[in-house]
Amino acid sequence: MALFRRSPKLVAASAAARRTAKDLRVGETGTICCLEDPEMALKLLEMGCVPGVQVRLSGRAPWATR
Repeated sequence: MALFRRSPKLVAASAAARRTAKDLRVGETGTICCLEDPEMALKLLEMGCVPGVQVRLSGRAPWATR
């Protein structure tokens, strides 16, 4: 899964500062710092989600658990 750093503070991403997309709340932004799952990384890269890009979670699928 992709790991994100919280925005706007772009500090060195320690293990404690990293979160996955699942950890983001609706409306929250983050900066992609790395892609760890090779299969998911390919799909994300094809959509333009590369490390360094800032993203915002606009919503969740109705069946997503949290």
